[in-house]
Amino acid sequence: MADIARHHHYIPQGYLRGFAQKRSGRQWYVHVTDLAQKRSYPTNTRNVCGERDFMRIDVAGHAPDRVEKDLSAFEAKSVEAIRRVAASGKFEGEDASLTLSLMALLAVRSTEMRENMRDFHEKIANRVMDLSLATKERWKQQMEQLRDAGKAVNEDLTYEDMKAFHDGGQYKVTVKREFHM
Repeated sequence: MADIARHHHYIPQGYLRGFAQKRSGRQWYVHVTDLAQKRSYPTNTRNVCGERDFMRIDVAGHAPDRVEKDLSAFEAKSVEAIRRVAASGKFEGEDASLTLSLMALLAVRSTEMRENMRDFHEKIANRVMDLSLATKERWKQQMEQLRDAGKAVNEDLTYEDMKAFHDGGQYKVTVKREFHM
């Protein structure tokens, strides 16, 4: 499975090349400023705005890099459209549509956006748990509703145990990668 793409860019390399200098062959370099580390350096576009398995899917019947490969084809068309717009000065028709579609994709596809969404879901889940654990009676009623619906309920887990676990906050809510996509 060596032909499966593993390094996925959330900002396409073709787009990044619009801000890069070509050194040789397929070597395009951009200047990076790392604000957290307080340093700057040149690097290949291959090394920025990407993450291992960022767009990987675990869906039966589909290759893990299916979304990455399909997006790559769309991104290539979009980058060509941007180049045509830059050359002609005309922002219209399919070129405008492709450019705007790419910009919309870039606005929502990033590590920061994924973390914002994960954090949002964690806050909602925590609030739901706060409400579910507000009283012992409410907890018992919810466990009864789960049993009535045929759901598995851990009978050994007490309200007190669950309340202590939740109040301790020693957990993190995660969201599957496919949900973000």
